[in-house]
Amino acid sequence: MTEQNKEEGSWDEIKGGTIHRFEENNMSIEGVLKNKQKGRYEHDDYVIEKEDGNTEVVFGGTVLNTKMVTVEIGDRVRITSLGKAKSEKGMEYNDFKVEVQKEDPTATTASLTEPTGNV
Repeated sequence: MTEQNKEEGSWDEIKGGTIHRFEENNMSIEGVLKNKQKGRYEHDDYVIEKEDGNTEVVFGGTVLNTKMVTVEIGDRVRITSLGKAKSEKGMEYNDFKVEVQKEDPTATTASLTEPTGNV
């Protein structure tokens, strides 16, 4: 630890990880949400640490960001690609199922799969 670090407290590096790509429907990523960061087009990107200790980044979008709003850093999350869906306006979008286990083991598991309405 350097002299500067002693004065300012200890610093932990946040690593971005590799990019997770949902290449098929029903493909999932599961792990602990380590960070939310602003990515392209002002959407959140999510850094998820998997059980093997590796981290992966999932790019957010309107639908995923809406479903991830209640997921907090430290929560265990599983994101599953549901493939393409059509909105009420007929626009095609990528849909996801988001499941969360809150950091508190007495909290209930929530599944956020309802359509977001107008996309």
